[in-house]
Amino acid sequence: MHTIEILLSPSPNKIERYCVAIDEQTTLQAAIQASGLLNKHTDWDIHTLEAGIYGKKVALETVLKPQDRIEIYRPLQIDPKEARRKRQ
Repeated sequence: MHTIEILLSPSPNKIERYCVAIDEQTTLQAAIQASGLLNKHTDWDIHTLEAGIYGKKVALETVLKPQDRIEIYRPLQIDPKEARRKRQ
């Protein structure tokens, strides 16, 4: 068994952290489900979540390594190009 960390920011000013003990060959999807965060965020669908390991986007089927840090990414509220146009 080893531990991984899952971080997410459900809103711009809030960060949630989950530590999960997992076995070897545990996938990203299994770790997210084991963390219980989907019980708290019931409107999220595991199959539409975007996640990464140390800032690099990965698939839900990715097998985790000891001490990986998982990040759950929020969907963009506005296209970055459109936001830039509005600021100008």
